[in-house]
Amino acid sequence: MNLRLTKPFKVCVLLIVILVLAILTPTITYIHEHNNRLDSIQRTALYGAYEESKRLAHLGTWLSLLRNDLEKYDCNFTHFEDSEPGKAAMYKSMLEDERDALVELNRYLQIAYSGAGLEMPFELREGFLNMETYLNVLILDIVRNHLNCSQLPDTQLSEEIDKVFQDLKEELYAFSNGKNNPPFTGVSREVASEIFNLSKNLISLG
Repeated sequence: MNLRLTKPFKVCVLLIVILVLAILTPTITYIHEHNNRLDSIQRTALYGAYEESKRLAHLGTWLSLLRNDLEKYDCNFTHFEDSEPGKAAMYKSMLEDERDALVELNRYLQIAYSGAGLEMPFELREGFLNMETYLNVLILDIVRNHLNCSQLPDTQLSEEIDKVFQDLKEELYAFSNGKNNPPFTGVSREVASEIFNLSKNLISLG
C-alpha cells in the first residue's frame, strides 16, 4: 500500500520540479543576459568617459596659450584677430571640441553611475555644468570679438585644470581598462571636489 502511494507521489514531485524548472529557466536566463547587457553598457560608458577625459587633459594648456596670444596684443582681441588671421577661428574650434568632450564625459559618467546603482555626486554634475557654461561664454565672446584676458585663467589655474583632468583620467583608466579592472565605485571625493571648486573659479572669470 505504501509502495503504491510512494510511486505516484514521486512522479508528482518530479513533474512539479520539471514544471518549476521550465518556468524559472527562461527567467534566470533573461536576468543573466540582462545583467550582462548592463555590464557591457557600463564598461562601454566607462571607456567612453576615459577617452573624453584624455581629450580634456590639455584644456588648461590651450587656455593658457590663448591668454598668452592675447597678451601679446595688450589683450585686444580685435587686434589679435587682425594680426594673426585664422588663429581666432582655430581657438574657437578647439574650445568647441573641449566643450563637446566635456558634455560627452558627463553623459558617459551618468550612464556609468546609473549602471552601478549609484547617484552621481552633486560636485561632478554641477562642476561639469559650470565648465560647459564657461566654455560656451568664451566661444560666444570669440564670435563677438569681446574676449579679453581677464576671462582666461592664469598660469597656476591653467596647470590646475590640466592636473584635475589628468587625475580623473587615471581614475577612469583603472575602472575601464584590462580584464581585472575593479567594479566602478564612483569618482573619488577628492577629484569630484577639485572639479567643482575649479569650475567655480572658472565661472567667476567668465
